[in-house]
Amino acid sequence: MDFPNYQAGTWGPEAADTLPAQDGRSWATPTFLQCQEDIAVCRVTMAP
Repeated sequence: MDFPNYQAGTWGPEAADTLPAQDGRSWATPTFLQCQEDIAVCRVTMAP
């Protein structure tokens, strides 16, 4: 099996969209970056 490498900072290889599409699904596009000052982690979520 050929591993689908991709450029850092991109949304990933085309194969990442192909797998869920087999079941009629797709990735949700994140629209909001939520950060907390007391936690050193940010997370991407859907817009509130």
